[in-house]
Amino acid sequence: MQQVRQGDPRAIEALLREQLRRQGVRVQVAREAKQLSIRFTGQAAPEKRALLMLVSRTLRHVSPQNIHVAKVLAYQQGDREAVWTGRILLNRSLGRPRTLGRWLATARGKAIATLGLFVFFGLSWGLVSRLFAADPVAQAPATIQPPPAASAPTPAPPADDLIRIAGLPPHRLREQEIFDGKRLQIDTDQDISRDECSALAAQYLDAAGIDGQVVVQKPNPKSPWNGKNAPYCANNLDAVGTFFNDEYFDDVP
Repeated sequence: MQQVRQGDPRAIEALLREQLRRQGVRVQVAREAKQLSIRFTGQAAPEKRALLMLVSRTLRHVSPQNIHVAKVLAYQQGDREAVWTGRILLNRSLGRPRTLGRWLATARGKAIATLGLFVFFGLSWGLVSRLFAADPVAQAPATIQPPPAASAPTPAPPADDLIRIAGLPPHRLREQEIFDGKRLQIDTDQDISRDECSALAAQYLDAAGIDGQVVVQKPNPKSPWNGKNAPYCANNLDAVGTFFNDEYFDDVP
C-alpha cells in the first residue's frame, strides 16, 4: 500500500488485479508524469460504468501521490482497438487547496458556473430590453411608413425544431466543443421529472465524449428565472453520475 500511495504503477496494477481476480480481467498500468494509463482486457470488454466506479473508488481511497488523471481503456481479447475509454480526475483526492481552476473542474463548480452565466445573460438581456423600450419616439425621428400591400401573404409560423425520441420528453439540443469532448445542452419546454432528466442525460452521454458534459434544462418558475429554463441536472462523465440542482427548484430529492 505504501508503494500504491507513492504512485508506483506496478503496485497499482497488483491492487486492481486483486480486486478483479474472479472476473478473469487482465490489468496493465503505465504511468507518464502525473497521468496513469490503465488497460483492462477480457473475453468481453468489461462494463464501462461499473469499472469506472471501481477504479475511481479505489484510487481516491488510497490517494496516490502526484497522480492527477487516470485514463481507463477497455479491450476485448484479440482486438487492437479499445471498445471504450474513460477519464477519471483525481485532483479532489490529493488534499491540496483548490484553486479557482480546480474548483471549476468539479461537478459542482461546472454546474454553478453554468447557472451563473445563465443568470448574467438573462439579467443583461432584460436591461437592454428596457433601455430600447423606453420612449422610442424620442430616440428616433418620425418616419412615414407606406401602407402594407393588400395582397401581402401572412408569414408562416416558425418550424418546430423539437427533437422527438420515443420514451423521452421533446427537447432541443445545443453543442459546444470543450477539451476532448462536447458540452451538450438539452432544453425542454415542460416540467420534467428527475427520472426523465436522467434519461435525457443518459441518451447523450456517448456523444459528449471523454471530457464532455451533458446539461439538461427545464423551465423554473422561481425568481429570477420566472419561467425561463435553468440547469436541472448534469453529468460530467467523471464516474460520479448525474446530479441535480434541487436547491434552485422546488423539487424534493
